[in-house]
Amino acid sequence: MSVSRELLFFVSTLGWFNGLFLSIYFLFLVKNRKLSGILFGLVLLALSVRVAKSVLWWFYPDLPVIVVQVGLAACLFIGPLLYYYLKASVNGINKMPLQWKITLAVYATFSLVLLIFFSAKSFFPLWRNYIIPAIYAQWIIYVLVAGFLLKPVFLTIINKEKRLKANDKWLLAVYMGNFMVAASYILAFPGIKLLSYITGAISFSIILYLNTLILFYRKKTSDLFQSEPEKYANKKMDAAQASSLIEQLDLLMKEQRVYANPDLKLNDLAALLRISGHQLSQLLNDNLGKSFNSYINDYRIRRACEIIATDSQLKLEAVGYDVGFNSKSTFFTAFKKYTGTTPKLYKEKLVQREL
Repeated sequence: MSVSRELLFFVSTLGWFNGLFLSIYFLFLVKNRKLSGILFGLVLLALSVRVAKSVLWWFYPDLPVIVVQVGLAACLFIGPLLYYYLKASVNGINKMPLQWKITLAVYATFSLVLLIFFSAKSFFPLWRNYIIPAIYAQWIIYVLVAGFLLKPVFLTIINKEKRLKANDKWLLAVYMGNFMVAASYILAFPGIKLLSYITGAISFSIILYLNTLILFYRKKTSDLFQSEPEKYANKKMDAAQASSLIEQLDLLMKEQRVYANPDLKLNDLAALLRISGHQLSQLLNDNLGKSFNSYINDYRIRRACEIIATDSQLKLEAVGYDVGFNSKSTFFTAFKKYTGTTPKLYKEKLVQREL
């Protein structure tokens, strides 16, 4: 092996080896682990396995086929895990949704089926013409879709309205790094061949070390794996920020109808705005003169009135459940508090007006 080839092997190997080490750190050694931190560790693990396969196969092409297949199977998880990591970070999700678990289980089952029943050695044309292109397509689609989760960050950069938060910078760095690695592999695909196959491994090493420098430079990394740094929890927001957040709240209520979730909590709504629960409570009190419960119930009752007025066949109890109340009694109590009458009397008055 020549000196240049040895150097290339060293650089590319160092990346996936350290990637594995960092993934173990985030998965098992970090104290007070959050879902976003665990998902970040899994992203690193999947990428490291994929890159390790590339490096070993590039320098040792006589590797057992099973090693190649495991590396390719890891690609099935990179895209979904990146998407889930960004979504958990942006929306403040701390418990993995059942749908995510099912999706990952499906990919795991599919990978095992390929490894056990469809060996690349026995089904090489199938892998070359269909399976590998499908895996790469799934990878890049997930990466592109994940980019939409960072739309507010990109808009902030384009409009230059304000400085990016530390968490936003970190998410952007992670996303762009994943995008570049995925692009390197896609452009090195046999049908395209715009780059050398080993480029993906080298780019991963470079990007990994750049992001690692961010971690060391930050010294404190806990704020990179939560929606809002705690040190800003008690800081009063300015009028412009408050106005922007109120507009976002209004969109969440009218377009996404988040109030219809009976389990909606203050911190859940705050996470959607990427602020702390304390800041959201302060925002509602200082600018709207309402508590969290009164703000949510206001939207629920307004929607309930609309439903009662347009759907006379729907039972009143069902209306309450539809707008987010978890019991008949809480719905009736809140309705009377906001309208001064009961749902039944409100409905009867509407009927009388129509006669």
